[in-house]
This record gives sequence, C-alpha cells and structure tokens, in this order.
Amino acid sequence: MKGLMGKMLLVSGLAVGQAAAQEVQWRPVVRDAGAGVSLGSPVPLSGGRVRPAVWQPAAPAPAIRLLRGDDPKAGDAKKDDKDAKKSKDAKGAFDAPPPTPYTPAPRPLPADGGPDVWGSYAADPYANPLPCEGLPDVEHVGSEPVDGGLKVAHVVGLKSCSFSFGAEYLLWGIKNDRVPVLATTGPASSAGILGQPGTTVLFGGGTLDRDVQSGGRFTAAAWCDEERTFGVEGSAFFLGERSVNFLASSPPLGVLARPFFNLNLGQEFTEVVGAPGLAAGTLKVEAPSRLWGAEANLRGNLCCGCSGRLDLLAGFRYLELKEGLHITEFITATNATSVPPGTRITVSDRFDTRNEFWGGQLGLDYELRRGPWSIDMRGKLGLGSTHQTVSIGGNQLLQFPNGTISVANGGALALSTNSGRFTRDRFSVVPEFGATLGYDVTDWWRLTVGYNFLYLSSVVRPGDQIDRVVDVTNIPNFQSGVRPTGLARPAPTLRDTDFWAQGVSFGMEFRW
Repeated sequence: MKGLMGKMLLVSGLAVGQAAAQEVQWRPVVRDAGAGVSLGSPVPLSGGRVRPAVWQPAAPAPAIRLLRGDDPKAGDAKKDDKDAKKSKDAKGAFDAPPPTPYTPAPRPLPADGGPDVWGSYAADPYANPLPCEGLPDVEHVGSEPVDGGLKVAHVVGLKSCSFSFGAEYLLWGIKNDRVPVLATTGPASSAGILGQPGTTVLFGGGTLDRDVQSGGRFTAAAWCDEERTFGVEGSAFFLGERSVNFLASSPPLGVLARPFFNLNLGQEFTEVVGAPGLAAGTLKVEAPSRLWGAEANLRGNLCCGCSGRLDLLAGFRYLELKEGLHITEFITATNATSVPPGTRITVSDRFDTRNEFWGGQLGLDYELRRGPWSIDMRGKLGLGSTHQTVSIGGNQLLQFPNGTISVANGGALALSTNSGRFTRDRFSVVPEFGATLGYDVTDWWRLTVGYNFLYLSSVVRPGDQIDRVVDVTNIPNFQSGVRPTGLARPAPTLRDTDFWAQGVSFGMEFRW
C-alpha cells in the first residue's frame, strides 16, 4: 500500500513539475472548466486557431468577509456571522473550500464540435463582440509575441502597430468629351460644307468616345494601436494616357475639308485640306487624356463588433485631369494659285486643358468579415478648389520648292484672337464611392475585386474650348477677298462641365 501511494505521489509530483515548467499551452475551446481554474472563453482566430490559455490557479477567496463600518449591510453581515457560530453546523464552516470563480459561458460551438462553414469555431463570429479587427491579429502575452519571433514593428519600437499594402489593376472608363465637327468629305460641288448635298462628317459633331483605360492604384496603411482604433493611410492611382486618333487623306477621298462658320459671309464655310486638281492632303486628329490622383487620411474607429466595423476617414485629396485635342494638316499643293505647286504646308491647332483639384475630404468605411471573405464599402466627399488651365496655340509652316521656309502664328481655329494660356479657380465637389470584395488566401495575403465611381463637379475639357465662328481675315495665308468684321473671333470660351470616372479593379493586399 505504501509502495502504491509512493508511486502515486511520484506521478503527481512529475505532473505538477511539468505544469509549472510550461505556463503557456495551446488548447482547444474548453466546454467545462474545472473548479478553481478559469480558462476564460478562448476567442477563435482566422483559420481555426485559438488563443493561448495561461494556466493560473484561482486566487483563494477570503474565509471571512470584512465590511466597512459605514456599510449599511455591515450589521446584517455581523449578525449572520454570529448566528452561524451558534448553529450546530458552525464547526468547520469557515474551513470550507472557496466558491468556484465565475467562468464566462463558452461561445457556442457547432453540433459536431468542428469548425463551422466559415472556418471559425464560433457559430456566429459576432455573437460576442471582439476587439477592433480588420488587419491581422498580433497576439501578445504581456508585451511579447506569442511565437517569440521578432516583428518588424518591434525593431522600430512600435510593438502594437499593424501595416498593410495593396496593389490593384484598374480598368476604368471616363466621361466622353464633346467635340465640334472637325473633318468632312463630299463631292467637289459641296466642298465639304455642312448642310450641302453629299457632305459627310468624318470626325466630331458629338461626343468623343474615350472607351476604357488601364491603370493602377497603390494603398498603404498603418494602425497605431493594438486595438486598431486609430491609424493612417495613403493612396495613389493613375490611368495610363490614352489617345483617340483619327487620320484621313485625299486621295483616296475626294474633298477633305475642315468646316467652320465664316463670320464675314455669315454662312458655313470650309478650309480645303485635299481635293482633286488642287492639293493632296492628310488630316490627323489626336485626343490624349490622362487622370491620376493621391490622398492621405487619418482613420478612427467609430464602431466595432456591431456586425462589422465602421471607421471615420478625414484627410486631403489631389486630382489631376490632363487632356488635349491636336489637329494637324499636311498639304502638298498640286495646282494652287496662292502658292507654287509642290509647296508643302503644315497647319497645326492645339487645345490643351489641365484641371487640378486640391481639397479636404471626409468619409466612412464599413467592413464586414465572414471567415475568409470580406466586403468593404467606402464613401468619401471632398470639398475644395479646382485650378483650371486652358492652353491654345496654332501655327503654319510653309516649305517652298526652292527650299525657303515661312512660319506664321495661327493655324485654322487657334488664331491670334484666342491663343494663350488662361487660368482660373472654381469651387468643386468630389464624391467617391467604392465597394470591394476580398478573400483571405492566407492570414497575410488577400485577393480583391472592386468597383469605384469618382465624380468632379467642375472641369475644363479641350473640345469645349473650340470656337468655330471665325473671322477669316485672322487666318494667316488665307485668301478670302473679304473685309474684316473687327470682331476678335474665334475667342477663348473657357466653358466648364462635370466629369466622372468609373470602373472595376483587381488586386491583392499584404498585411503584417
């Protein structure tokens, strides 16, 4: 009997020594904690992991309750103690073991005891609200990582910071630009004049289809506290420059012309680029466009654990829209009367616009997570000023058969009366809405697909800056035989309009 007791004591001593040597162990969710030991309610992490349970014996409860003299219940407590001592069961009453400490009820588990359909050990991941989440968890015991590894944030002294970086491919479309009729063709009898029988519009006279543009967006964010209630983020995006191009030649076309309204005659008129027996010519139109922007925001949590998390955004935003409309003629005179045959003429008109928005913005970001899936919805509103710039210029270059060259300021629609650089500032509103669906491939890598809509209330665009009413006496080398009107036409219009860009994105996000 003594030998058996000795073996039992030996085994018990080894078990106690082993438990003392290892204070932190990984354990599954405990359904029923034993008396005197409280393991709490382990909180599930993504991927089915659980937090480490720290083995600590419960503190012994005092055998006698001590109350302050001014406590209204002090008298009753003393009376109860006195009555207890007088009772026949008073002996040993104060030697009874302390009551079992309160243990929170464990979070509900699936019936089969395994992970639920979302990969979590909780049937409802928001049944018990968790601390703010959104970036990957950094588990700590005290102030050190559980796995004992050295994190980047620890090296720089930011033990509780979390970081993320995202890269996305953008496939966006932008609002089409309005363009007047810039090129026509037709029989020699019509000379390409608008409204004449047989005249056909080759380019312009409506909206310029910009189609979709490719681009990219990069986002970096950092949370400055372990609960992820305050952070900073920065983002920049761009759409690669895309140009709508047009090219036509005569021959093979019959008459190739540029139409405008002749103020001197009070009727539609054309400048002929190419026509049989007069000149061979080519007309080229280029309409480039580029959009990019950047922003920086402070981010504060408003609500977490309420079926998701809601954050407030406040920061600064910059946007730039740069576009152009460039019209170039290449003419070779064959039987012209104003210049010798063989003279090469280049006529150029350029209309360029630039819009720069500077302003502050406020926004809300709502994120909902279910297992590896997440959906993020974000809305922002920017208020500020758009600095608008319009640049107009034109020229003519004549190269005669003898080799001499003549240059004149002014093309056909960009003349001395409207050429120059014009700037102004306009108050603007910039709302943006976006929704992103994400899937966590791992704890640190997420794939995303999303949609964005961006609006700018006031911009200048190149097609709106063309004034097609022309006093032909202002066109260099134009033999009109009419008297000047005395009006400075064409004139700078400085018309503005609104603008939007929208499209889908495909990307990935890395978190650490």
